[in-house]
Amino acid sequence: MNFPHSPRRIGAAAVHRRIRACSRCKAYPIIPRSPYCVSFRAAASCAALIVCSAAISAAAAGGAGAGWQPQTYRTIRAIYGVRVTHHFGHTDKSCLVADVNLNGGTADRREGEVYVDLRFHPPQNVLAPVNLSGKTIHVWVFAPAGLAGPAKNPNGIRIFVKDSGWRSEYGTWVHVTPGRWVRLTLTPSTTTPPHGYRSPGFDPQKIIALGVSVAAGAHSTAHYRGGLEIDDVSWDGQTRYGFGK
Repeated sequence: MNFPHSPRRIGAAAVHRRIRACSRCKAYPIIPRSPYCVSFRAAASCAALIVCSAAISAAAAGGAGAGWQPQTYRTIRAIYGVRVTHHFGHTDKSCLVADVNLNGGTADRREGEVYVDLRFHPPQNVLAPVNLSGKTIHVWVFAPAGLAGPAKNPNGIRIFVKDSGWRSEYGTWVHVTPGRWVRLTLTPSTTTPPHGYRSPGFDPQKIIALGVSVAAGAHSTAHYRGGLEIDDVSWDGQTRYGFGK
């Protein structure tokens, strides 16, 4: 099996090196081109995130992506926007749409991520960090035909989580199945998932972010521009993000 490129891991120090001043409120630095003014405080482990007034206002208004945002790290930019639609969904007509510009032949477009920080956009009755050790996260995704990639090197998709030290666990890659809703799963633990990744020291009992990662197949130059629908993010038998339900 040909699995997609393994995502570049982003530690707190690496993220901190690319922080710039906030162009909207000037109060704190931000990750460039992030839809929310979210940044690492320049202290200790750089693990404490801060949200400026612009982000809080966006969240209060519902926000274009209901608190979800694309990864802006320089080599993980295949997802460049997120929005909620009320015309299509898994269980009703609402879901999150990630705007994808995937290109296996371009270094910064080989993979992309969309995620939510649970500290600032938590589900109801959830307080981060969250203990998800041994608890299976479910995410439903719908991929149009063009996102599947070539048959020999199909594109892949999976769930990932981050702990309070911004350490990661990525689930098993699933080849994109186009034209129908597909359920992805990840059970955070201290064991690396098959064909997955886990940062040294990752703590599944202190989860602060979760998201979906998509990437081109290994050695593929496949190109796709369009949407990726995401819906019904759940754990403990409860839908945590239903995007307008």
